Amino acid sequence: MSERGSGGFDPSQQHLRPDKPTVERSPVRTRERSESEGLAWLRREELGFLPALAVSVWRLASRPAAAFAALPARGGMGSAWLFAVACWMSLGTASELMDALTTALLPLEPRAGVGELFQLTLGGRSLDWLPLSLVSITGCLVALLVAPPAMLLAASVLLPVWSAVLHACLALAGCLRRSRAGFEGTFRAVCFGQAGLLGGPLPLVGDLLSLIWSLVLQSFGVARIHGCSRRRAAVAVTAPWLVLLAAITLLVLLEPAAESALPAAGQAPAT
Repeated sequence: MSERGSGGFDPSQQHLRPDKPTVERSPVRTRERSESEGLAWLRREELGFLPALAVSVWRLASRPAAAFAALPARGGMGSAWLFAVACWMSLGTASELMDALTTALLPLEPRAGVGELFQLTLGGRSLDWLPLSLVSITGCLVALLVAPPAMLLAASVLLPVWSAVLHACLALAGCLRRSRAGFEGTFRAVCFGQAGLLGGPLPLVGDLLSLIWSLVLQSFGVARIHGCSRRRAAVAVTAPWLVLLAAITLLVLLEPAAESALPAAGQAPAT
């Protein structure tokens, strides 16, 4: 009879005990390891440009906290700028195309009858049987041809300017006290926050939705990259837009008073 240890343990049967699960076999560890590899955009040479772009846009738009956690704070501005330009040229062009289609299908003139929406007359003959007028088709073609270079130019100008404004607001809000990322981190947060343009192609509300969504993503990115609270990041991101909205509202309210004051000032005094 073999000797048994304390508690009735038989050393000869130790090889029959099941092994403990290792780190590699744990699904939670596997998921954390895949997230630590970074965004798919950082592996676009391996995955392909378009697949990496699509996966990264969806992950940033749907899971911004996890996506920015997998994004290094430093890593250059060229890759981030390329991601933002790709979002503007693809999603922005799709948004402009949808706006052209929406304008053709849902004109803003409420007095237009249903028969007048697609009516076109050529040589005295009505072509209202066409699903879309030639003007509408031309508008869509113009959007497809003009929008991509226009989006490239707009992204090249607006993104650095907005990043500079946001970086100043972050400094005023105290979000850069513990940060070592500098302006590069702010620029990367802004560029990868352009994944919010995913809502742009939605009709009627796409532009407003994409703006709000992009600002929310930028708040997540700034908080993660600079190590500040999300509340401070949200204040810094939304403050310039609130100031701009207040200025526009003030101008709209003061416009009637200015128009009424101009004729009174132009009248000659009675003799």
